[in-house]
Amino acid sequence: MIIWTRESPLEGTLHIPCVQHRIFHPEDVTLPQTPPTTFAFTSPRAVALTWEHPVLGSWLRDAKESYCFGPSTYLALQKLPLSGECIRLGAESGKGFAEKLIARRGLGESLARRGLGKLRSWFPNKEKIYLPGPLHRAFDLAKALEKAGIPASNINLYETISKVPSGTTPLNPIQPYVVCLGSPSAAREFWNWIPKEFPLSHFHVLCLGETTKKECPTEVKITLVEPQTWEALAKAAFSFCS
Repeated sequence: MIIWTRESPLEGTLHIPCVQHRIFHPEDVTLPQTPPTTFAFTSPRAVALTWEHPVLGSWLRDAKESYCFGPSTYLALQKLPLSGECIRLGAESGKGFAEKLIARRGLGESLARRGLGKLRSWFPNKEKIYLPGPLHRAFDLAKALEKAGIPASNINLYETISKVPSGTTPLNPIQPYVVCLGSPSAAREFWNWIPKEFPLSHFHVLCLGETTKKECPTEVKITLVEPQTWEALAKAAFSFCS
């Protein structure tokens, strides 16, 4: 049996949505005083909500550069008519993404200190990086960048709220389950919902990304799905159960 935890149901699965997203009204979003020149994204949802915002959308279109990690986030940016550069940094988690950004900015500053200004022009400047996303984040990328001396600030566009069913867990303790988890918040809510006495050996988890994997118990079998998209997750789940 496949357990599908995404908000929208998938036919042929047991639908247990773990989280829902409350999108903030555009007027309730705290915006920078001046249009950002640099954005960084960690999810397709953040890209979509930024683009749909009446002010942020035009700022994103005109920004010099937009960083991201993950194929689905990169694809979401590539579909937009951006005037600036879309830069995908190879990383498997928010922490890894932060390390890549820090290394990129740090190299640019190192070249500047050595008087290699022309080479430094290949790298981003020290203008602040803005990170649209949820109010509560699995990894605070802006905080990590600030700690490394790189100006950064979050733009909170939505809030993740628990949506797990109340009452008794409708799972059979003698039946195996394939659990599809697409985000750290969904993983946390799912495992908090599972009773402690339920045998974890009956679960095989298919998940998107290292950050989601880290929110799962070490006792369960886990398979990371590539590419990191819900479509790939669904395909892997049905293939696994066939």
